[in-house]
Amino acid sequence: DAFDNLIEGGSGVGSTGIFLEGPATARFWNNTISGGSGTGSSIAFINFNSSSVDVENNILFTESTGATFGNTCFSTGSGKEIISNNDLTACPTALYSYIGSNVTTLTTPTTINGTTTTLAAQGNISVDPAFFSTSDWHLATSSPVDVQQGGLNLTGVSGNTIPMPGDDMDGKIRIPAAPISASNVNAAGMSMGAYAP
Repeated sequence: DAFDNLIEGGSGVGSTGIFLEGPATARFWNNTISGGSGTGSSIAFINFNSSSVDVENNILFTESTGATFGNTCFSTGSGKEIISNNDLTACPTALYSYIGSNVTTLTTPTTINGTTTTLAAQGNISVDPAFFSTSDWHLATSSPVDVQQGGLNLTGVSGNTIPMPGDDMDGKIRIPAAPISASNVNAAGMSMGAYAP
């Protein structure tokens, strides 16, 4: 499980923030994940064949501007993941790729969590999170409300042994915003990414 982390895929020919292979059960909540700046490809998250992966309240993006084989936020071979209320941004090749079928809009039907749905229907967004800078991934006061308040409140989630809303990476308490102004589905006033605003 990974909570409240900054994950950066580095550089080189191919760069990847997270790569999962084989049977696994894992949760990725409130991380800021970059696919790095690979010249051949940059992918923020690859789930090659793991069956039980829960990806919620993250910011996933790529930093490469000229990758030959493309920039993708999330690539999967299983289509069985829970992918909810994430910001998938700066991924011009695909926001989501299921067995090589690239999804470039939030409203394109695809397979998520074993069913045909859309990224938008799962609460995902695609907006510039407005980090402080390219080297400081804190949310700025100008960050969109859908990023600052569009996450899920994971308190009480079955099997959750991590106290939520909990602290962010800096130890700042995540407090659900009220009133909730985010427009994404199921938004519960929690911030996305490793840092609370």
